Amino acid sequence: MNNVIWAFILMFSFATTAVAASMSERQKHEQLEEIKVRIKAHYVLESALPHINEGLDEFARSKGFEQIKDKRTFSEALTQQLHAYDKHFSVRWNDPDVDEARESGKEPWPEKIARQNYGFAAVENLKGNVGYINLHAFAELTATTRALADAAVTLVKDSDVIIIDLRENGGGSPDMVRFLSSFLLEARTHLNSFYDRESDNMTEFWTMDDVPSWLANTPLYILTSQNTFSAAEEFAYNLKHLKRATLIGEVTRGGANPWRYFTTSDNFEVGIPTAMAVNPITKTNWEGKGVIPHIVVSASNAKTRAYEEALIWLSSRVNHYAKDEIEMTLSQLTKRAHAQPN
Repeated sequence: MNNVIWAFILMFSFATTAVAASMSERQKHEQLEEIKVRIKAHYVLESALPHINEGLDEFARSKGFEQIKDKRTFSEALTQQLHAYDKHFSVRWNDPDVDEARESGKEPWPEKIARQNYGFAAVENLKGNVGYINLHAFAELTATTRALADAAVTLVKDSDVIIIDLRENGGGSPDMVRFLSSFLLEARTHLNSFYDRESDNMTEFWTMDDVPSWLANTPLYILTSQNTFSAAEEFAYNLKHLKRATLIGEVTRGGANPWRYFTTSDNFEVGIPTAMAVNPITKTNWEGKGVIPHIVVSASNAKTRAYEEALIWLSSRVNHYAKDEIEMTLSQLTKRAHAQPN
C-alpha cells in the first residue's frame, strides 16, 4: 500500500513540475516583452536597441517561437537569438522545485575553477628554455589566486621566451588580467577602460605598481582559439595593441561587454551587458569581431607553431652552449610537423 502511495506522490510531483515549466502563447509573449523592457533599460549599446527589438519581434512571429512549449526551451532559444547581438546576453529560468546545478549536470563556474587550480592548468619549461603557462581562466584576484599566479610566473621568470596558452580560457576577472599583465610590462601602463551605462562613468584599469615586472623584456606568444572569450580576449587584445605579444591561433569568440543578471517574472532572469570595454589605443574593442591573431592557424596547431617561432627567434640570437639544444629541438619539431597529415 505504501508503495502505491509513494508512486502516486511521485506522479503528482512530476505532473506539477511539468505544469510549472509549461508556457502558453500569452506567457511567452508577456515574458518576451518584459525582457525587452529590461534590455532597453540596461543594455550598454543603446544605439543597437532598435535592431534588437526588431529581431526579437521577428522571432516572436516565427514558427520556431510558436513551437516552444516550456520555459527551459524558451530561455535557451532566446539566449541563442540574443547572441546574434552580443554574446554576453543570456536568459535562464530557475525552476523553484529543482536544484539547478544538479539538474543541468553542469558544475558552477566558480567551483569548477577552484577545483581546477583556479585556472592554472599547467606550467612547464620546454626545451630551449621556453616557458609555458596554460591558463584556463582568469580567477577572481584573492590572496590564494594571487599566490598561485605569482608561483606560476616565478617558475618561468628565467625563461628566454614565454608562451601563454588561452585556447581554453573563457574569461573571468579583469583584476587578474591586471595582475598578470603587470609582470609583463615595465612601466605603469593603461591596459583598458570600461564604460558603465548606469553610472555614465569610465573606469580605467592600469598595471599594478606592487608587482615585479619580471617578464617585461621576455618575448611573449599568446595562443588563442574560438573558445577564447571575455577577459581572456581582453588580455590578448591589450597586449597585442601594446605591441607586447605575438598572437598565434584562431580569431577569438568576440565578447567585450561585462554583464549582470536582472530578474523578470515567473523565475526568469536575463543577463544583460551593462558596460563595454574601451581600449586606450584603439578607442574601441573586440565585441562581435573577436581578437585577430598575428599568425592565424588552427587551435590544434597553435602551440607547435608558437614553439617553433620561439625556437627560430632564439636560434638567431643565442651563441652560447644552449644553441645546439635549441637547433636540435627545432629540427625535431619541424620534422614532426611535416610528418603529420594535413
